Amino acid sequence: MCSGIFMDRHTAIGEHTPLWLVSLVMWMLWGVAFRAQHYASCGLLLITVACLGAASHHAAWRCFPENHVALRPLATEQPEVAALRCRVTSVLQSSPLPPSQPLATVPRSVETMFLAKVDSTRHQQAWVPSCGRIRVRVSGHLLGVEVGDRLEVFGSLTLAPRPVNPGQPDLRAADRSERILCRLDVSYPDCVKVIECGRKL
Repeated sequence: MCSGIFMDRHTAIGEHTPLWLVSLVMWMLWGVAFRAQHYASCGLLLITVACLGAASHHAAWRCFPENHVALRPLATEQPEVAALRCRVTSVLQSSPLPPSQPLATVPRSVETMFLAKVDSTRHQQAWVPSCGRIRVRVSGHLLGVEVGDRLEVFGSLTLAPRPVNPGQPDLRAADRSERILCRLDVSYPDCVKVIECGRKL
């Protein structure tokens, strides 16, 4: 299975090959070979498991709905202004204030981060249905927001940064493993408005 995942991650085999159909065919061939006690049954079983691994990885890594927030409009490495409506799905986390750096040109502030599930995006004068998970980062303390709240957020939509130096974590791959394709950077807490309170447990 790991070999199938590796093959799908680093090649475009899933774009041109119906992996689920290949897995089904290989499984049927394995059944025939197993009943006939043919020596090739073990090899066919391993190929079937590899194809299943590639198919499941392809579905999770590359298959997203057409109305995904990162695909309409297409999110890029350059920040794009976006207005979203989403529901908070994780506990809000605040990063501590970093120590002052004498050479820093722009002072950094406390940041509030959370995950959210998008349900609509603003397009011209209308809200259109959308979907997808995003990672939201707000500059400053975000108060009065709880898990389950529905928010209207204005910020900059962008892809997670790629590693620049050797050994640096690949944040984009880490996000994608959680089916998160983009991030929303919010400059001020006032750009976040609660439009519906979640159910309190």
